[in-house]
Amino acid sequence: MRRVRQLIDESLVSRARQMGALTQSLRQLLPPALAPHCRVSGVTPEHLIVAADGGSWATQLRYLQREIVKHMNAHHGLSVVRVRVQVSAPSSGDEAARSCGTRPARPRPRVPAGAGAVLRETARTLDDPQLAGALKRLAERAGRKS
Repeated sequence: MRRVRQLIDESLVSRARQMGALTQSLRQLLPPALAPHCRVSGVTPEHLIVAADGGSWATQLRYLQREIVKHMNAHHGLSVVRVRVQVSAPSSGDEAARSCGTRPARPRPRVPAGAGAVLRETARTLDDPQLAGALKRLAERAGRKS
């Protein structure tokens, strides 16, 4: 049986280490409130690509582009000219993202048991098959606990 390390391309491991080191360096540069919401997700010859947990964090990052470019070029031997900011969900393996106080997913609302019959009856009267199908699926959830 082969070891897992033998199955993983070493260039991928190297790239992951590089992204981790760049993320750690970026977070040390950023204000403490912003740092856990950002991570480096890629590097091109001209761009440092940084992912943020949400739009407000991304906006704050955009204001710090010049400082980020100077820092990364000076400390990591990069020659990037611009930071490209993307909004994305926190990565599941990112400890800072898990501990930063983001809200958990909302529970799906329950459909009252009596609503199922009304939804099915309404679906039968509709001409739009997509809407009728959606109402039928919703009716199936009636009375079930989420």
